[in-house]
Amino acid sequence: MRIAIGACEEEVATVLDAADELTIIEAIPKGKKSEVRMNVGRGNILPALLKSLQINVLICGAISQPLESAFLRAGIIVHSFVRGRVDEVMAAFKNGKLEENPFIMPGCHYRHRFRKCGYGKSLRRSRD
Repeated sequence: MRIAIGACEEEVATVLDAADELTIIEAIPKGKKSEVRMNVGRGNILPALLKSLQINVLICGAISQPLESAFLRAGIIVHSFVRGRVDEVMAAFKNGKLEENPFIMPGCHYRHRFRKCGYGKSLRRSRD
């Protein structure tokens, strides 16, 4: 599985549309991983670029609706409105804890989080 995280230095970029770089992580058997950082252009080329790199999952901060829709059409699962250090966010994703409070952007209240290709609806859990 290949995961891309929109980043600014060591943190998840607050807004993907303005991210300076992507951290690309490839999960390798036995818990190891390969990690590459790349500077990227902004805007409409990102979905095509990530699709060509065979990215399965995108983790990011805020994202515009048109850009999110383009990722979903490209078959990429989007986990948006995420915050934190890239290494901590990746560990939380791996352990199924990305929905926990330290990783939720303030004021988002699970809105538009964790959208999956083809569904068009939030896959959020109930807060009960």
